Amino acid sequence: MRFGKNISREWSFAKNGTEHRVVVHGRRVANDGGLVRQWCLAGYGICLKSIWDV
Repeated sequence: MRFGKNISREWSFAKNGTEHRVVVHGRRVANDGGLVRQWCLAGYGICLKSIWDV
C-alpha cells in the first residue's frame, strides 16, 4: 500500500548497513494514515510508514 505524497513503487530498506530496494505492487493508494493502518490490520497487505507514525 502506498501512502501520502511519496507513492513510489520502490521501497528502501537497510539490513546490516546495506541498502536494499524492493519494487512493490498494489491497488490501493491513500493519503489517510489511519485508513492505511485499518487496511493492514484487515489483511489487505503491508505498508511503509514513517518512524513518526510508528
